Amino acid sequence: MEEKVNVWKANLTNGLILALAGIAFSLVMFFFDLSLNKTVGYINIPIQLVLLYFLLKSYRDNFMHGQITYGQSVGAGVVIFVYYAIIMAVFTYLLFTVIDPGFSKKINGTF
Repeated sequence: MEEKVNVWKANLTNGLILALAGIAFSLVMFFFDLSLNKTVGYINIPIQLVLLYFLLKSYRDNFMHGQITYGQSVGAGVVIFVYYAIIMAVFTYLLFTVIDPGFSKKINGTF
């Protein structure tokens, strides 16, 4: 009998890994004052897509016994990004309220 894998539990670590990569990239951009540079910001998209590919491959190999359907892969990717979005929302809130409260004024152009 094949055991069912809970996609939410199995991808919690993957979501945390993706979120930590996003936080690291955001902090690098913040500390080097590149937060308003769109070109550097677009670099984050392919980095996250490549990282997501490897995280889904890890999920397939470790939890799905080397086989995964397209639908299962999309579902796992959505779960990973839900964890990522929640963690990044908390980080962004902390960035705008605790780390640098004046940062939102810089972004809106009202120095």
